[in-house]
Amino acid sequence: MRFSWLAIWPVVLLLLFSSNGFSGEGISSSIVELMPQATPYPQLYLPFASKSYFSTPISTATATRTATATGTAIVTSTATHIATMTPMATLCPQATPEPLWVEAVTSPTDELHQTITVRIGNGEAITITTESGVFAVVGNFSTSSPALVDVDLLPNRIHHLRVEARVKVSHWGGCLYGGYTLSTLTDRFGAPLVIVQQSSGSTATPTATASATPSAGGAAPSLPNPTATPAVSVTGENLVCQQFGATELCAWVSEGRPQRYTWVTVYVRLRQNGVAQPGAPVNTFWTYRRDWAYCNANTDEDGLARCMQTIYQATSGYRVNIDVTAGGHTVTTWFIPR
Repeated sequence: MRFSWLAIWPVVLLLLFSSNGFSGEGISSSIVELMPQATPYPQLYLPFASKSYFSTPISTATATRTATATGTAIVTSTATHIATMTPMATLCPQATPEPLWVEAVTSPTDELHQTITVRIGNGEAITITTESGVFAVVGNFSTSSPALVDVDLLPNRIHHLRVEARVKVSHWGGCLYGGYTLSTLTDRFGAPLVIVQQSSGSTATPTATASATPSAGGAAPSLPNPTATPAVSVTGENLVCQQFGATELCAWVSEGRPQRYTWVTVYVRLRQNGVAQPGAPVNTFWTYRRDWAYCNANTDEDGLARCMQTIYQATSGYRVNIDVTAGGHTVTTWFIPR
């Protein structure tokens, strides 16, 4: 009989499988054990940032997979710290002050009003203060589009103008500018803003002038003293007397060279046809180098008035003029601080 291997191959397979147990699960387990196993990646969470900077520190993690010789995958993570970033405040450059220019006034004049031209960069309001009142305008002003302010004038008076201009508030690049006020007592050429009003037909220019300088010891100035007026004993310096028709107006100061931070008194005497004029209002205007001041009074039964002020830090060596107005007329005396 001829032997055939094909006839016995089922027996060989049966013996082979029986050594491991004839089980499908055993076969699957053996196959899976031969395959390398890996640990899954961890789930990482990164907060979402809506801006280009963070208000609080955050951390990020990076996973790295490493295979070992035994076929097992190991996953490690590395944390990265992001420092806090705080937005910086806006830095505003220093602005250049706007220009304030006042055109020259007309003086003397016989008009009872005058238009003042004021040029102010980026301006919104102009105010002019003088003996006749306060005058203001509002609008949009510039150096090329000036403000025109009409000022009323009192007859036969000296008017000292103080001009104030307010600069508009503006925003640029997140910065705030303007909102301040500039002031001046002079025109664009440096001349004082003073208007002398001389009404038509009046004698504003004095027809006679009397001036006396006391001795070094401060003796009383020699005042014109008709017999109709009783003698009055006063002391002072820088006496100025002017005759306006039948009216005589005199003014002088207590000291011509006072120390700074001391008191100075201006004296006034008013006569009409040689007779003292009691109860007459007297206005005085003191012009300092960088400022001015008022001081008012009334004449007494002798036609005299006194007005006293402290001169504080008045500029040494600068002549301070005091314009004295009474009876519709004005004279000027002065002092020079030491």
